[in-house]
Amino acid sequence: MPAADARAIDLAGGRLRLRLRPETAADEAFRFALFCAARPPGEDFSPLGPEMAQRMLRHQFLAQNHSYRKDFPDARFEIVTLDDAPVGYVIVHIGIAEARIVDLAILPGRRSAGLGEAVVRGAAAEAAARALPLRASVLKGNAGALRFCRRIGFAPIGEIAPFYIALEWRGA
Repeated sequence: MPAADARAIDLAGGRLRLRLRPETAADEAFRFALFCAARPPGEDFSPLGPEMAQRMLRHQFLAQNHSYRKDFPDARFEIVTLDDAPVGYVIVHIGIAEARIVDLAILPGRRSAGLGEAVVRGAAAEAAARALPLRASVLKGNAGALRFCRRIGFAPIGEIAPFYIALEWRGA
């Protein structure tokens, strides 16, 4: 049963039920599994052995989660569901000067089906209604995420430190 405060996103002419709902403590196992499945290229800890790799991933997951909550305390931390099953995660921060997609991840087996694009278009519509630019940043080495962002309408606007590319939504 979907949560009462879940927000629906139109997908496939309404044939699919894509929703965003607030995350809960019960979502931690799903979020960690998604974090592990969505690691960018070059983050393979398997040579360390399964136990150490899991510890490294858990440490990174907890550090990232802490950082997001500290840096964006007013952001929406949401689980993306398709037909009530979790398929992704998104963090959207609406600030005074910009709207920002802090993080977005879709399960690898559910990618290339328009889910991430639908989530971004929903955030873009919300930003436009508030007359705010929609921005995001992507790790330079994450070629798949950069291709996705460019394909759906983000354009590079600069660099953040030596590792990230700053992007702004321009529309498709």
